[in-house]
Amino acid sequence: MFLINVDVKVSPKACGHTRGRRVVSREEAVMHIKAAIDARRESGSDIVIVARTDSRQAVSLEESLRRSRAFADAGADVLFIDALASREEMKAFCEISPLLPKMANMLEGGGRTPILNPVELEEIGFKIVSYPLSLIGVSIRAMEVCSFTVLRVYNV
Repeated sequence: MFLINVDVKVSPKACGHTRGRRVVSREEAVMHIKAAIDARRESGSDIVIVARTDSRQAVSLEESLRRSRAFADAGADVLFIDALASREEMKAFCEISPLLPKMANMLEGGGRTPILNPVELEEIGFKIVSYPLSLIGVSIRAMEVCSFTVLRVYNV
């Protein structure tokens, strides 16, 4: 299975937790989701479409919830609002389109979203979670180990 995160922002793109982000209109965002769904159908693949919005920080929670409902109506497989600011916002998000999985982003060390453990996230209603900085840190450490191993093996 392949997962595609449809992230629709105005360029220059940046993390949804930062101030000053701008997003495209709801209508344009929905068009992007529908285009991804059409492409999946035409290719005959089993790509999972994650509909992401950064409109929480850029506009409001209410707009993010409206966009998520529109993404669900358009046929998205997973819903994701970045930078939810509280457990209450996270719960409100998980209550919309209850049959669709929701994704949480646990941006360790600096994001707006409260860092919760997987059990707490599941209790709220999330089915997918990303820990992006932990994954980057592990990847960097693996590259360091590999580089030092190459230096040692080849006596460089």
